[in-house]
Amino acid sequence: PIWRLVSTASLAAISGQARGEHYAATKGALLSMTKALAVEYARFGVTAHTILPGWIETDLTHFLRVDEGTESSVLSRVPLGRWGRSDEIAHAALFLASDASSFMTGQELIVDGGLSAMGKANRRAGAHSAVGQQSGATPQVVGQDTDAGHVVCQCQTATGVQVLRRQ
Repeated sequence: PIWRLVSTASLAAISGQARGEHYAATKGALLSMTKALAVEYARFGVTAHTILPGWIETDLTHFLRVDEGTESSVLSRVPLGRWGRSDEIAHAALFLASDASSFMTGQELIVDGGLSAMGKANRRAGAHSAVGQQSGATPQVVGQDTDAGHVVCQCQTATGVQVLRRQ
């Protein structure tokens, strides 16, 4: 019999996440471990892959979807303009577990509505909104390095704490 291993991580595994370093690190570790398993066990007919979902409509994302401003910020960065569904992730897993993927191993399957395909300039526009939503303030751009694709935002929060974010 041929065995299939399908793990689920997050886009944070390949792109990081502001104020979520611990989350990004664990998802990156899972991605790396799955690739190592793919190489180690391929000789036994085992394939191993990782699904990297984008914004998916689940109970855990409910609080983001009910806030109109946050939802608008999230969806403005997704080219398909909607939340993914859990059955779409399940279908991706079924594909990776099926014979249709029998000559694949160690791959990342990104299911994100096009979020990761957007250029930095387009993602940046949504990122400004997300920083404001997370810190409770409207960010102001205080610097930009166009060669590196970074934008530094500064926020003044309700508690008077300044938050600087590099996007």
